[in-house]
Order: sequence, then structure tokens, then C-alpha cells
Amino acid sequence: MAELLDLQDRWQFDVHTRDIDDDPTLRERYNTLVPVLTLDGQEICHYFLDPERLASYFE
Repeated sequence: MAELLDLQDRWQFDVHTRDIDDDPTLRERYNTLVPVLTLDGQEICHYFLDPERLASYFE
């Protein structure tokens, strides 16, 4: 999470954490892929932060 927050200054995005167990739809979709990073409904990466994939989303 700290690495993601460090990148937040570069691209000006908000970070919201959600517990997928609180939402059956999210639990079904991401059950074994947590942690997962999505932006505007698009999956960017899962298991670990991929800064290159995140950069490609913004650039």
C-alpha cells in the first residue's frame, strides 16, 4: 500500500480499500486475486503492485 500511495502524487488518483467479503459480486469476481488494483472498473494488477501496468494506464 505504501508503494501505491507514493505513486499517488505522480498521477493524482484516489485510493479506496474494499473488503471483497462484504460484497458477493466482488468476492465472486476477485476471490483468489486479492489484493487487486482496479481503476474505473478496469483491473490493473493483482497479487502485487505492478508500477509499469499502472503507468501504462495513465500514460
